[in-house]
Amino acid sequence: MRPLKLTLSAFGPYAGEQLFDFRLLEDRNLFLISGDIGAGKTTIFDAICCALYGETSGGERTVEEMRSHHADPDTRTEITLEFEIQGELYRACFSPRQSIPKKRGEGYTEQTVQSALYKIDFVDQPGEQALLVSESISKTRPEIEALIGFNVHQFRQVVMLAQGKFRELLNANSAEREEILKTLVDTEFLSRFERKLKTLETELKQSVVNLEAQIKGLLKSENVEHADQLLPQIEEIKRQRLDAERQIDDAERLRGKAEAELNEATALKDLFAQQRQLLLSRQALVEQKDRIEALAAALQRHGEAEKLWPDYRLYEEADKALKSADEALAEARHEHEARQRIAIEATEQLTTLEQEKPAQEQRKRELQSLRQTHAALASLAGDRQKQHQANTSLQTAQQALSQAETKLQEQRSALEKSETELETLGSCDAALLQTRHHLEKKQEQLKQIQRIENKQRELENATKKLRALQRQLETRQQEVDSSAGALQQLEQARMQDIASHLAAQLQQGQPCAVCGSHDHPLPATPPAHIPADEQLEAARQNLQAAEKQLSEIRQDFDHQRRELDRIAGVLDELKTVGAESEISRDDCQADIDLLKRQAHELTLQAEQKQLLKNRQGQLKTAIKNDEDALTGLRTRLGECQSQVSTLAGQIQSQLERIPELYRDKADLNPEIAALERQIQQFDRRLDEASRAHHAAQQRFNTAQGVLNGAQKQRLQASADFESKQRLITGLIEQSPFADIAALKSSKLTEQEVRSQTEQVEHYREETRRIESRLDELATQLTGKANPDLAPLQDAYRQAQTHKNDCLERRIRLDEQHRVLDKLINKIAKEQQALEAATQEYEQASHLSRIANGSGHQGSKLSFSRYLLGRLLDEILQSASSRLYIMSEGRYRLIRKLDQANKRSAFGLDIELTDAYTGQKRSVSTFSGGEGFLASLSLALGLSEVVRSNAGGIQLDTLFIDEGFGSLNDEALEQAINVLTMLSGDGRLVGVISHVNELKERIDAQLVVSKTANGSSAEFVL
Repeated sequence: MRPLKLTLSAFGPYAGEQLFDFRLLEDRNLFLISGDIGAGKTTIFDAICCALYGETSGGERTVEEMRSHHADPDTRTEITLEFEIQGELYRACFSPRQSIPKKRGEGYTEQTVQSALYKIDFVDQPGEQALLVSESISKTRPEIEALIGFNVHQFRQVVMLAQGKFRELLNANSAEREEILKTLVDTEFLSRFERKLKTLETELKQSVVNLEAQIKGLLKSENVEHADQLLPQIEEIKRQRLDAERQIDDAERLRGKAEAELNEATALKDLFAQQRQLLLSRQALVEQKDRIEALAAALQRHGEAEKLWPDYRLYEEADKALKSADEALAEARHEHEARQRIAIEATEQLTTLEQEKPAQEQRKRELQSLRQTHAALASLAGDRQKQHQANTSLQTAQQALSQAETKLQEQRSALEKSETELETLGSCDAALLQTRHHLEKKQEQLKQIQRIENKQRELENATKKLRALQRQLETRQQEVDSSAGALQQLEQARMQDIASHLAAQLQQGQPCAVCGSHDHPLPATPPAHIPADEQLEAARQNLQAAEKQLSEIRQDFDHQRRELDRIAGVLDELKTVGAESEISRDDCQADIDLLKRQAHELTLQAEQKQLLKNRQGQLKTAIKNDEDALTGLRTRLGECQSQVSTLAGQIQSQLERIPELYRDKADLNPEIAALERQIQQFDRRLDEASRAHHAAQQRFNTAQGVLNGAQKQRLQASADFESKQRLITGLIEQSPFADIAALKSSKLTEQEVRSQTEQVEHYREETRRIESRLDELATQLTGKANPDLAPLQDAYRQAQTHKNDCLERRIRLDEQHRVLDKLINKIAKEQQALEAATQEYEQASHLSRIANGSGHQGSKLSFSRYLLGRLLDEILQSASSRLYIMSEGRYRLIRKLDQANKRSAFGLDIELTDAYTGQKRSVSTFSGGEGFLASLSLALGLSEVVRSNAGGIQLDTLFIDEGFGSLNDEALEQAINVLTMLSGDGRLVGVISHVNELKERIDAQLVVSKTANGSSAEFVL
């Protein structure tokens, strides 16, 4: 990835639009970025990182905080980066969340984060562009990462070596360095694998413990320690079961014999019981004989009555018909008399109303006349109302005309007066603008004085704090040097002790186990004092604690120094802007108070002038409108006068056509309504009387017909009854019945017939059955006695109880055998599961200890740390090749492989090899300049390794934000040579620095300048 053009708008210190065209460098791949403190050099890197990932290069400030305070509110914060990857051109656009002015009305609206990525044909010239991703940064960032090959953390480490950041990898301890490297290599899958193995180990161990507990619980339930101890118990149970089977067979034979004897005696006893019960039943039948014979006689009488019953039913029906005909005849006579009276009354009422018809015709003629007179009165009333309204309109028009003429004269006088007052105010607007301009300049001047005073106080406080941190830094550095010296002495004593033990085993002529030499002229001697492991560990911990405190103090010191430089730069800018007009704070405040009073007076005059102008325009408009209205009023007055005259003539003509009796009446509706009611009432009465007469006559004729029919029906019913009465009387005289009452009492219902018949037949059948069964039993029981069942039942119960006891014993033995057999099988299965689980646990435990760094002689090297260690080896190898050149062949960086403390993690510590001494030592022993060269080499090595492992991604850009101020001339020369070598590979290398030697050596420069209104930048080639 190689940047081609960067365009900023309202970003950081750049208030307007700022263009960085890197194509101007042409073949100059190494360039310097210089400028004042706070001018916006690092902002260039922030903008590139924001355009791609939506984050700043250092990650310390949010993108919202990067909006320029110098920018106009209407200017939006936007970043556009055009870059090249493998010959393809792309454009990345980014705009942070910000408040922008509303398009309509006042106030601001919130704009969300906007991000887009395009593939383009040209950088400057218009051409086609394809939108790859547009929306939020969360959707654009994955496309950028896939295109460039790095996430934001990797990009910062590889492309942008941010200020104060690339020293972290050198000065960090092993754990801190692990966190830094994890941002470059995804080891989370290894960590998940390690955690999964640890969880599996714990679960399998618990399974083994659970299985062992289950097996012990099963054995304990039978009070044995081993499963083999259960086999004798099973054999004894089998022997006892065979014996129980024999006892069951013997008991079954005895029970069968007793059961047969008991059944035979029980059957004989049942026969004697049946004979006794049948004798009792025969005696009960004898007692019912009279009742059954009476039922049979009643059934016989019913049969005789059944023969005469049809004729009796005919007689009974004829009697009912005669009674019904008598009732109908009486009712028809009563109805005929009532209908006759009603018909006579209706005829009389209709005759009376027919005589009043001439009077009804006279009322109708009077009604027609009243309606005509009423219509004429209504028309007259309407004309009189119109006449009143016309007179009122005439008076209103006359008054309105008079008022309009008066109002028009007043408005013309007011217009002349306002013109005179407007001339007296003069040119107060120009004076007000000039006064406000002077006031704003004075207020800005006062704010500038206040800013300078505030920054001076901040500078004093920051200086005091920096001096305090300087003293703390010197103290902590002394503590680190002291702790490192103490640890080195203890380690040398330990190494001397080890060498003395090896020397004690040397024999002349035998090879040395270390160097292989057969000659041993100077064997090592033991030291005066041999340090213990606890002393070495305590010394290492003291050194680590001192180094950690020194690193924290150094970070605070660097941060405070940058803060001091920033405050000093801001103060210089403020003094530069305010130097042109020196004035005291009090004098400036007095001038402001005077200008405010003048501005207030002029504002009042300007407002009065504007009010007069507005009033003058309103008066002119009102005069024009009133003149138009006056013309309309005069026209309206003539129309009202003509209408009044016309209506007077119409009213006089109508009065002549109305009778004098009704001229003063306003309404004839009551008279008309009363006459209409009389006419309607008479018509209704006549109609009702006619309908009532017709209906009464019809009902009378109907009643006459009904009466005639009832008389005929009575005669027919009487003749039929007399005929049926003679027939039934003759039949009864020939029957066994005395009269009709005896016949009716002998007739039974169907239910009574069915019930009595069943009782008689059941009695006769039961008598035959009992007699037959008694004869059979007398034959069977001849010569036999009724047996006693109690002894036989006791014998049977004893035999059955003995058999049940034997069966229960066999069931208990079977259950004991089943339980023991199931227990043995379960123990065997659990034992097999325990062996399998133990094997799985041992394998998982071994893998877990290896993966989590706790399996090989107590080492703490996990899978993920091992992978990061191999990555660190590549980084150190690449870094050493550059450090070796910049240190003139003295230093190389290597990874520390030995574990000083068995209880702590290791594998990512860095130490250096010194070619002058041939020994290894901690990187904390570097001097300030050496530490900078080592940090630079390490950062470049890190960038190189990550780039080479990025799957073929070609990164042609590197930015270094560091000052190079701690280097001497020789080290600076070597650093420049390394940077030149990097740029010679075709890589674009940009360096921020204030060192004059770099400005002299690097001709291509990007100069950033700052002013009170914001910063600007340009290439100087």
